[in-house]
Amino acid sequence: MENRLVVIYPHKMAESNLGNIIKTLPHLLPFKVCQPVHTLPVDGNTRKIADKIIEISDSHPAGRLYICPVLIDRYIIDNITKQLRNHTGGKEISLLQDYSKEIIQHLKRNPLSPDEIEQRSFELIASDPDGQMLRGAPAEKKAIVTRVVHATGDFEFIKTLVFHPLSVQHALDMIKAGKDILTDIEMVKTGINKRLLDRFGIRAICGLSLYDNLNASANETRSELVIERALMDNDNIGIVAIGNAPTALLKVMEIFSDHKDRPSGDVPLVIGVPVGFVKALESKVILSMQPYPFITNLSRKGGTPVAVAIVNALLKIAENPDSSI
Repeated sequence: MENRLVVIYPHKMAESNLGNIIKTLPHLLPFKVCQPVHTLPVDGNTRKIADKIIEISDSHPAGRLYICPVLIDRYIIDNITKQLRNHTGGKEISLLQDYSKEIIQHLKRNPLSPDEIEQRSFELIASDPDGQMLRGAPAEKKAIVTRVVHATGDFEFIKTLVFHPLSVQHALDMIKAGKDILTDIEMVKTGINKRLLDRFGIRAICGLSLYDNLNASANETRSELVIERALMDNDNIGIVAIGNAPTALLKVMEIFSDHKDRPSGDVPLVIGVPVGFVKALESKVILSMQPYPFITNLSRKGGTPVAVAIVNALLKIAENPDSSI
């Protein structure tokens, strides 16, 4: 049966958004629709849209015509469907949103375990044209970058993540030595794999939680104040993971710059991936120049999911060095 699908959308919708919708729809539907998926921009003239839908309907007399309205006002949809009732081309015309329950049930069929979902995600990343850029990467770097892409859904990190040459090995040494992991915010700490922390006898600690009674002055942020205090009070920190606060990353680099004579093996790995527009990229550019081990990304993107993904990837590599992901 030649079912057809028409997507109507605001004429100013970004092409990338429209492209993602077109690419995804045929795969999530519980019924088959023929290619190509028709797309019609809506600019207010409902009569013109109705006429074009009727034209599509008349050109494919068999099967059903499904209309998928994306970000279209209900009043406009009602106007279009009202005009269509007088001329259906001998075919039933349906709004896709009326089949939401069937679509959801279709997606829920053959449920996968969390491990199966993760493995399937990695397979899709590896098979994606953008994922192919990782084909020649060292296994450890590939594992870390793949987990970041998995956590963010953003292939751009393949291009922007950068590693100090000794970063991964240094991190593994710190983990196997039972060194603690210091985070800038509680969300990063919470996201770190508890089983793997216990496996290596490691604590994940957050400066903001440890020193919630410290008050910053007008010229500093609490993030930089508590990260400095945590580094001062704890000599067993092996990894510093900054996912949100550029000022915390700047403070870490400032502290390490004041101890240039410190053996590189005693310096924690710095994971610096703060997100934002003010000082975030600047702090990461400075980190990329440092002589001690680091992992960062040279863009404004970053955040908790990126920091957590990098730390968990390192813990998994430490647990199973032979694992590809």
